Amino acid sequence: MRPKPASAPVTSTSISDFITATTDKRLLLGTLINRFTTGYLRRAYQVFEGDLVMALVFGEIAQYNISRALRTLMAESEKKPQNWRQLVKAFELEKVAPCNALSISEATGIPRETVRRKVRELEARKWLVREGTNRLSVSPDVSAQLESFSLEILQEFIATMHLVSDLPEPVARQLISSKTIRSRA
Repeated sequence: MRPKPASAPVTSTSISDFITATTDKRLLLGTLINRFTTGYLRRAYQVFEGDLVMALVFGEIAQYNISRALRTLMAESEKKPQNWRQLVKAFELEKVAPCNALSISEATGIPRETVRRKVRELEARKWLVREGTNRLSVSPDVSAQLESFSLEILQEFIATMHLVSDLPEPVARQLISSKTIRSRA
């Protein structure tokens, strides 16, 4: 009988070796995005007491309210403001653009009656205010109530951005130049 050859010691693969060996570098980017998204959803689940549909309705209303004002300011500052502080100061003076349940239903695909029910719940929490019969805006007081949630999400987003920016240059270049990413942008 021949003696068994000595086997190499078992070592775990480093993340760097895994990335280098992976033929599809988008796997890493997907993992980083998934990590951020899962953390966000977990926190939203807690803040909205398990009601992610309410979180989506609230988020869509907030996005609608603010995006129109921001779009106006960005157009005025030629889309590349030299001084973000001036933009933020001007943003404070802008009025939010109210929306209605129908526009939120159409944007999210959530049935209009469900949106209306969630809006009533958000109004009861004093997170939304209604102007007239159907003009919805995020309450000015809600930012204080959601401050820790927003800061946690911002910190996690920045941490994820740093991880993406720390990718080895060839991996980052391949991800950025990917036809898949460009076609969805």
